[in-house]
Amino acid sequence: MASSQTFTFHDPDLYQHAVRAAQVEIVVTGKGRFRSGLTRIDLPRLWMQSGDDNLPRVAWAQYSASRAPIHFSTRMNQASVEISGMEVSPDDIVVVGEGSSQHTRTKGPVRWGSMSLTPEDLAAAGRAVVGRELECRRSRTSCGPLQKSCRD
Repeated sequence: MASSQTFTFHDPDLYQHAVRAAQVEIVVTGKGRFRSGLTRIDLPRLWMQSGDDNLPRVAWAQYSASRAPIHFSTRMNQASVEISGMEVSPDDIVVVGEGSSQHTRTKGPVRWGSMSLTPEDLAAAGRAVVGRELECRRSRTSCGPLQKSCRD
């Protein structure tokens, strides 16, 4: 059954518990009143979420072994983000291995999106779209730029 929810948070502890497909711990590193938004859309096989944070933060996430997550920025004119020591620009897509963990550091306000499928559904989608299975290897994070046509 499809569902959607939208949340607004002023407490990072509540925010971190609402993020899907991962155990998340957030520490705000900037001064000011924390504010974040989160929208979740759950379809029978595809989970999507979009979030925004107004202050710099450091986060640790342990991803579920039952989901294959893909992350991306939803605003091109924002500061880059550091993920597990890798500088990630707003035009990159980050593919995270199911069951892996990562650290994320933001330098200011960010808007982000993610989607996840089961590893089996990701493989099937790859066969249908690109003619081969796609897989997210455990404990691996990879990153690559969006094609220009995807950003316009």
